[in-house]
Amino acid sequence: MYSNFDTYQLSVLAATKLETGNLSRALDFLLRAAELQPNEAFVYRQLGKAYQEIRNQSNARQYLEKAVSLDNTDADSWVALIEFHQFRGDKEAAENSLKRGSKLCPDSPSLNLMMARRNMSLGQHHLAKPYLLKAIDQAPQNVSAHIDLAGANFRLGLLDEGRQSLENALRAEPNHPVALMVYARFAIGELSKDKALELTTQVLQHRRISRQDKAELKQIFETKYGYKP
Repeated sequence: MYSNFDTYQLSVLAATKLETGNLSRALDFLLRAAELQPNEAFVYRQLGKAYQEIRNQSNARQYLEKAVSLDNTDADSWVALIEFHQFRGDKEAAENSLKRGSKLCPDSPSLNLMMARRNMSLGQHHLAKPYLLKAIDQAPQNVSAHIDLAGANFRLGLLDEGRQSLENALRAEPNHPVALMVYARFAIGELSKDKALELTTQVLQHRRISRQDKAELKQIFETKYGYKP
């Protein structure tokens, strides 16, 4: 039926079907791709994610594990396997996969960010920082890594470094809603009134920030300075 398509074309077709919610057709394409190229890790990664979409956890795990066994330096497959375990609430399996994946793929921004967040969740912010710095070095435009680094710095009492991380986040993506919110809150607590007002005003004018978040920030500002921004 798909004799005129190669593995890559079938993979692309499957991705298109997944985006439109046609999971059964996506699986048809991917299973055919696996027949054509049984040693292509990315095909099994896609199969695992597709089976996860239809809640076939057994097949999802089988194919994701096959993907990392075929190519244990494919960071995307490790990320997919870790996220699968996290979705199922299997913390031990997620932890083991994260440690193995990050060791085998030390230059993966995604895995370094995952390792950093793992350490931060344990309150080990000093251990998170090297992973965050590496993730940023590998992907400077990753705003989430800059924001997480700001959070780690604040927890460690490094306010100037935290502020710089937020400015780097906004340099990577100007007007990023989360970075702007965090920076405005920091400014109200630690910086000048003029800077706090400037950032708060930007938040209040931002279309991608919710009314609830805006109202909360307004209240924080009013409590600090005694008037509404």
